[in-house]
Amino acid sequence: MRLLISFASILACTLPVHAQITVALKPSLGGSAELKIRNDGPVALAAYVIAGRQIMGMTKGEMYWPFKKYADSLVDMTAPLASSQERTVMRSGPRSVLEPAFVSAGIFADGTTTGDAALITDLMLRRSSMLLAVETALETLSTAGRHNMPRSLVIQQFRTFADLAKRWYLTPEQQAGWPLYDSVLFKLINLPDRPATSAFPPTGFVDQEGALLTRRRNALEESRPPLEDMTPGPVRK
Repeated sequence: MRLLISFASILACTLPVHAQITVALKPSLGGSAELKIRNDGPVALAAYVIAGRQIMGMTKGEMYWPFKKYADSLVDMTAPLASSQERTVMRSGPRSVLEPAFVSAGIFADGTTTGDAALITDLMLRRSSMLLAVETALETLSTAGRHNMPRSLVIQQFRTFADLAKRWYLTPEQQAGWPLYDSVLFKLINLPDRPATSAFPPTGFVDQEGALLTRRRNALEESRPPLEDMTPGPVRK
């Protein structure tokens, strides 16, 4: 059974990607392993993705589960990975092993890219999907605030947006916006009850959320490589 492979051969795997990103399996407590990424570039790594397979031990054999692990300061609101810093991406348990073959890509803070071109396109698609969600949420809240829409209707709109963004036929990259809809939905549901004649959402809420959404929209629109290109930027050598 491949799960009985010596960890020594697996944990020795370190994959440099154009000498800018290093992906490695490293031992951790309890005999498991951690998948780590290191930024070897000179500027902060704003977004990255690692794709691979995980081997799961089963009673009657093994099963292989593909995975993609994303992190993007503009989509997931995770902190950029500074130059020379390392981050744990995922951990394998005692009954699972990460195959020592990964494909990686990244976008640096200056807009240059590194790694697999197809994965860079996936990173860009996630940003585009998030921009669509941000603009939809911003316009919906603005319209509701101007027209004093019923509370139930506004809440149902965001519940529908979240459900649609999680449809099974969408790729994970196209589903990037649903956590934003869920976040706004949660805030709307938990707003205090107000008199029927009062504006909903409250003006203060619309202004506050609108400012946050506007900042996110501007950051995505101004990101590099430009979203309108939807093609990888220059690759570091």
